[in-house]
Amino acid sequence: MYLTAFPQNGYRVTGYDINTKMVSYAQEKIREAGWSEKAEVLLGDMKTMKFNPQFDAAINPINSLGYCISDEDIINHFKAMSASLRPAGIYIVEFTCAFKDVGRPIPGLTS
Repeated sequence: MYLTAFPQNGYRVTGYDINTKMVSYAQEKIREAGWSEKAEVLLGDMKTMKFNPQFDAAINPINSLGYCISDEDIINHFKAMSASLRPAGIYIVEFTCAFKDVGRPIPGLTS
């Protein structure tokens, strides 16, 4: 969990989720890990949540962007993230996908 891993390396982190149960779960994990001074979790919608003060970096993990199901949702999310980052801030979006033939050569590609 990023909310407990990053504080171990000196970073202060803030997370958010629209699901109150997930927020409570993450808050408990932070308390258990002893990082309540360096990590927090808030209730919020990724399509509208903005932060002030702004952050140096943000991470959207594990395909969470997929919860934005319309072009308007995605645009609103990117606008909210842009407003939440300092100038020259970095935004990392993690995408993963399944590929059943891992290790099998792809025709037309050389290694």
